[in-house]
Amino acid sequence: MFRQLVIFFIFWGIFLLGGSLQQSALAKPPQIGDVAPGFSVASTEDKEIDYYRDYYGKHHLVLSFIANAFGPNCTDDVKGHGRVYYLYERLNTKVLIMNRDDVKTNQQFVKAQWFQFPVGSSVTARIGQIYGVYPNEVHLQRPRFLRKTFVIDKAGIIRYIQSGTPDYQAILNLLIELEEGFIESSTGNLQ
Repeated sequence: MFRQLVIFFIFWGIFLLGGSLQQSALAKPPQIGDVAPGFSVASTEDKEIDYYRDYYGKHHLVLSFIANAFGPNCTDDVKGHGRVYYLYERLNTKVLIMNRDDVKTNQQFVKAQWFQFPVGSSVTARIGQIYGVYPNEVHLQRPRFLRKTFVIDKAGIIRYIQSGTPDYQAILNLLIELEEGFIESSTGNLQ
């Protein structure tokens, strides 16, 4: 009888563990309106960037995943953010580019392109998994992130998601609305 109970509990445990592993593997990537998953990542600024410490409650965040540094489409995406970065700053917005390259490669990328914002190195791809840009079937031979951009407001809510090349005008329009909304809500509290 004891042996049967042990076997029963072992099989039950395997069944439950298998179900939870399957659920986590099929976890749905975040959508517009969801709370943005937090993260910490090594960066080109020679320090770890922590979402909650560096952005949450302080700044809107344009989080742009690229396949790799120096790739033509990826470089164009990042240059696009660079062209409007002064407007992002006026709208209380920070930019973080994310890829799987190591910090040294990303530092060369930032220096070569004169970017004014950091590039995060998610070498293990954990952050890409959380945001639904990795793994993907497109890059099975050489696993990389899909190109995808998220805008996260100061309150930690995802407000924009775009695969491929970001729509910089749409991002700016959204940031204007968000900043006006945050200004109105903060001045409304004073009255």
